[in-house]
Amino acid sequence: MSVILSIKPKYAMKIFSGEKKVEFRKKVWIKINKIKKVYLYVSGHIGQILGTFLIENILKENPKTLWYLYKEVGGISKEEFDSYFNNTYQGNGIYIKNPVKFKQPIDPYELDPNFRPPQNFMYVRKDLEKKLEKMEVV
Repeated sequence: MSVILSIKPKYAMKIFSGEKKVEFRKKVWIKINKIKKVYLYVSGHIGQILGTFLIENILKENPKTLWYLYKEVGGISKEEFDSYFNNTYQGNGIYIKNPVKFKQPIDPYELDPNFRPPQNFMYVRKDLEKKLEKMEVV
């Protein structure tokens, strides 16, 4: 089972370069143990699925602890982190494993004309997952 995660271009590039090893999120999927793969929908002017990564672990913790543990591998400044988690009491650190940038971006609208970019994430339907797997060119 997999999800499509919306992410800003600068953070996606840091994931693919290996600089960003943890993705910080306020909320993650309910089926936390069933999700193994994340497709990265890069938002903004890109609007494409540029790659994928596997989930090594997800730590649910207060933001202060998340920053303490992952500040060196989070690929984000303290100011950005504090702004994102402002007035939030619990967050998530998604530990990234095997990030892969596709040779060719995937246009999600080619796979599903009714595609709606997720605000945060979306579960991938089985039919869409099969299409994505076929289109993955690394």
